Amino acid sequence: MYQSSSQPASKRTLNVIWLAFMAATVFYVGLGIYMAGGLPPKEGSPILAVAFGMAAMVAVIAGFRLPERKLAHCAVHGETVEDILPLYQTAMIIRWAAFESVAVMGWVLLIVTSSLLPLLVGAAFSLILIATSKPDPEGLLRRNP
Repeated sequence: MYQSSSQPASKRTLNVIWLAFMAATVFYVGLGIYMAGGLPPKEGSPILAVAFGMAAMVAVIAGFRLPERKLAHCAVHGETVEDILPLYQTAMIIRWAAFESVAVMGWVLLIVTSSLLPLLVGAAFSLILIATSKPDPEGLLRRNP
């Protein structure tokens, strides 16, 4: 009903996507460590760091707020997991992508400043946020009968 791809949503697919978002965050760290050795030292701008920090906060807030309408629709109109799974999957991908963007912002700061610290902090927050947003469509239905 809600999903336009030829492959239907499933709980297994949802879990694979969730794990892929976490794996991508770990990949950014590995790539950043590899790159950090070859980057020339640069003077980092504190204004740029603050701007990226604020953008990361906006991304986290968006990760919680943007999928709310879709998840509320799932909770109200879904009777079974199969009914809500396509819309639930879309909502969770939006959430995980917003959380992953925190690691991407840290990676960009690594390139701009040649410091590994922003990437490590951003990736840690990103990984924690994604890991604690484990897919649970059954739980959504249980909480909203």
